[in-house]
Amino acid sequence: MFAKADKRRLYWLIDQFLNKKIDAPTFCNEYYDCYDLELGFGTLKNNEARVFFDLSQVVNRFSEFEEDHQGLPGGFFTEEELMQKVIETKKLLQLEYLIMQRKNSYYGVKDASNDTMLWFLVDFLTDDVGYDGVSSWKNWLKNPDYDSTVSNATRVKKDGNIVLLYDASEKFTDSHLTISQENLLNILDQWEKVYAEQPNEIVIYKEADDFIIEGKNKNCD
Repeated sequence: MFAKADKRRLYWLIDQFLNKKIDAPTFCNEYYDCYDLELGFGTLKNNEARVFFDLSQVVNRFSEFEEDHQGLPGGFFTEEELMQKVIETKKLLQLEYLIMQRKNSYYGVKDASNDTMLWFLVDFLTDDVGYDGVSSWKNWLKNPDYDSTVSNATRVKKDGNIVLLYDASEKFTDSHLTISQENLLNILDQWEKVYAEQPNEIVIYKEADDFIIEGKNKNCD
């Protein structure tokens, strides 16, 4: 058991809730006591501070009472929504990630884990691929006659079954994202599906060699 002023307690509470060792009201009360009342925020790293703050916004507006949700529709979060946010928080604390937020029809970066190389992928998807360019890029990747190209935001190079994404303004440098061609084709499939739905946010996760793209819409503002 960690003291309420110890940030490790937040990690412990998340695991306790996900493993069904504590219920939703207990989790929210304990999280509030630790995060809002006891924790020294200087102990949190940049990504921890952002992720734990976002979770606190759901925790503080959680209600287990149906009459609250009926009396003020959209004013409170349900247990299902709380669980989804806790699962998301767990992922963000473990994985390399980047969050994009929609402004009109364009997606700009809202948040990212420290030292992530996903910026190269996001620039490629938002500025080079968009929605209409998915098929063209798939054809380019599959064509053995093409080995490199420069687009709006990225410089793309193929090396066998490996694809390297660089900043378009620079020549080939050590700063780049390396990804398999199979993975990039899968990413384009995910991007096309999620982008077509125009969610409020798009989150890209990277765990080991796997990339996941998810769309998210907030129910409560």
